[in-house]
Amino acid sequence: MKYKLMVIDDSIHQRADSYRDVLTTSDFELVIVKSAEELEQCFSTTPVDGYLVDVILNTGSWQKYGNAGSLFSRLGPPPRRAPVFLVSMNWGEPETIQTLNTINQIRDLEVLRYLVWPDFIKAGRLDNNPDLVALRGKLFDDLSIWHQRSSFRPEDDENIRILILADLQYGDPHTSSNAAFSEQWVSRVLRKDDLMPDILIIAGDIGFSGTATEYREAKKRLEENLLNELWAASALDNMRERVLMVPGNHDVNLRYLACNGYKWERDKMKWALLEPSTQDKKVADDTFSLEAFRQFAVATNGSKAWDDGEVSSHLDRRFEGCGLRFYLLNSSRYTSLNNPKRVEFGSEDLEAISRSLGSSDNPKDFINIVVSHHGIQTGASSEQIADWENVGKQFFMMNHVGIWVFGHYHKEKFSVEDIGSNKLNLVQAPTLRIAPGESICRGFTLIDMKRTDGVVVGGEVRFYRLDASGAPLGEPVCNQLVI
Repeated sequence: MKYKLMVIDDSIHQRADSYRDVLTTSDFELVIVKSAEELEQCFSTTPVDGYLVDVILNTGSWQKYGNAGSLFSRLGPPPRRAPVFLVSMNWGEPETIQTLNTINQIRDLEVLRYLVWPDFIKAGRLDNNPDLVALRGKLFDDLSIWHQRSSFRPEDDENIRILILADLQYGDPHTSSNAAFSEQWVSRVLRKDDLMPDILIIAGDIGFSGTATEYREAKKRLEENLLNELWAASALDNMRERVLMVPGNHDVNLRYLACNGYKWERDKMKWALLEPSTQDKKVADDTFSLEAFRQFAVATNGSKAWDDGEVSSHLDRRFEGCGLRFYLLNSSRYTSLNNPKRVEFGSEDLEAISRSLGSSDNPKDFINIVVSHHGIQTGASSEQIADWENVGKQFFMMNHVGIWVFGHYHKEKFSVEDIGSNKLNLVQAPTLRIAPGESICRGFTLIDMKRTDGVVVGGEVRFYRLDASGAPLGEPVCNQLVI
């Protein structure tokens, strides 16, 4: 997997060959910008993984900017957030120091490294010399850490296993009286069958009412009773990157959400109720109602997306190195007090994901997996995703989504649907902890992907059931993935 770097330098005609000498490898792809006009045309439409920028930009068409600080202040947001590497001939010059002061005040702009231009010249003189290896390694490692790319690299013919839990709903009064050891049963069954998972997905409804107390219980039980037993306590910190999650409707704290229904009238010194239409407009910008979930997600897997304070849908690219892409979609983002059962992906969020990939992206290079809390059920009339037909389905087709993992319905189900020319495997995960009802059996799910020469060629979806006592019930129900 290559990192795409955009090179911005007002002396690019003299320096382009040196940049190419250093960074033309299997690890990097360069987008060399030749003029300020070209940058203005491509900046907002060309997603990259990093920017390599000359600090002082004061010749030719670049004079309108003068320096990197002015450039990033005036260009606006890129299609995908990416870090910056700054290059200078002399970091001690007053103009350079002033530019750094400007850059440090730009919100969401993160500089990873300050590079000296002579290092590029020295490194590029002889292939594979120590200076060249060191410079390439610094840039690659910095980008890998910033983008949180996983170090997980299975052998080419080694299976990838994904454990799926859903609807844990810690704090729910309807929790089964036999759920005390549910997490431990999961780890023991998989250990007994020598099917240790490589990745864990939690498909929403981790809490019951979105309170901090519920997530403290979730973190304790999941770490002590499941993750420590699966991956060993000593290795847990290194394995946190393997945990992916999305919120569900029970993760929305409705008491916090109620704040969207009021405004503070300073002159009257009192709260005033907003009109319902105004309340709904505020829902999409709300992050506080999912704050407890967000903090749990950051503490559990250190996700940069959740750590930035966002609760929107996003693309998780950390496993692209082993051929997997995960689209984490928040189907409860537009929940409101006026419509607490509102289920919607939201075109704005999905369009932002598409822009972050760019028109040159080839989704067929990956196994594309969507994770959400809500899904679709053939013939169901309630709690369907409102914008599935007009927004969701188009997004799935465009990104060649092959597997959709979701929960919410508390019972297992597997089917394969035709979405355009694509085959879509729908994996509906059962609840692990909620008391079973009619036609509902508690359990967990394992996707076992078979790989040949590094490519997923098939696999199984296994539903493990727990009986009335909470213990495993016989052999798993197996379904074949269609790839």
